[in-house]
Amino acid sequence: MPECHAFDATTSRVDFCVTLGGDGTMLHLAGLFAGEWNMQSALPPVISFGMGSLGFLTPFPFEQYQDKLARIMAAHKSPLYVTLRTRLRCEVYEGQELKMVTHVLNELAVDRGSNPALSTLDCYIDGNYVTTVHADGLLVATPSGSTAYNMAAGGAMVAPSVPCTLLTPLAAHSLSFRPFIVPESSHIELKVPHNARTDVIATFDGRNTVSIPRGGSVKIATSEFPIPIINMHRYDIDWFNSLTHKLSWNTHATQLPLERP
Repeated sequence: MPECHAFDATTSRVDFCVTLGGDGTMLHLAGLFAGEWNMQSALPPVISFGMGSLGFLTPFPFEQYQDKLARIMAAHKSPLYVTLRTRLRCEVYEGQELKMVTHVLNELAVDRGSNPALSTLDCYIDGNYVTTVHADGLLVATPSGSTAYNMAAGGAMVAPSVPCTLLTPLAAHSLSFRPFIVPESSHIELKVPHNARTDVIATFDGRNTVSIPRGGSVKIATSEFPIPIINMHRYDIDWFNSLTHKLSWNTHATQLPLERP
C-alpha cells in the first residue's frame, strides 16, 4: 500500500490533482491553495469526475476514469483541452491594517449577516468611486461563479473563458441598481463607511467568513494564479452542455408550423 499523508500547502508540492465528487469538492480543492503563504502559488492542473448532483466543474463521468486518466498520461500524443478558471485575490483590511489574504474560485459575498439593518458599502473600481451599495449585500463573482450564488441572485451567466468580474447586488434597496460586469483587470474595493449602521460579513466561496468593521474594507483583484481545469471538449462547449443538461436552460416544447405539409 502506498504511504499517504495529509496535504499541507505550506510544505507539499503537487503536480496533478484528481477530484471525485461535485462542485463543492472542486471548491474545497481550490481552498487548499487559497492562502497567501503557500510554497506553491500556481495551482496544478485538475481533472474532475462527477459524483454529485449538479456539477459545472465536473464534466467527466466517474465511470470513465480509467480511459480519461490513461488519455492524460498520453498527453504527449494528442492535445488536452484546458480552461484556466479565474480566481479572485481578496485582501481584508481593518483600517489600514491588512488582516487576511485569500483566493476564491466562485465568489466573495459581502452582506449584513444576522444584522437587521441594511449593509452599506462604498464601491470603488480602479481607485474611482462608483456607487454606494444599500442592500442585503453584494457579490463579486468570477465567470465560474456566475452559475452559482450569482445566478440565484439574478446575475448574468458568463462563459468561463470570458475575462471579466461580475458584481451583483443582494436585495438592493433600489429598483435601479442592477448587476454589472467589469473587466478582469479591474481592481475593486468595497469600503464599510464609518457612518454605516452595521458591520458586514465577508464569505469566501461559501466556506470561510470574516467580519469587516466600520472603517474596514476588502480589496479584490484577479489572481495571478488561475486553476487549470481539464475539459472534455475545446472552448466552452462543456459549459454550454452543463447549462442545457443540468439546468434545462432554454428547453421548451417546439411549436408546430402554421402550415402543415
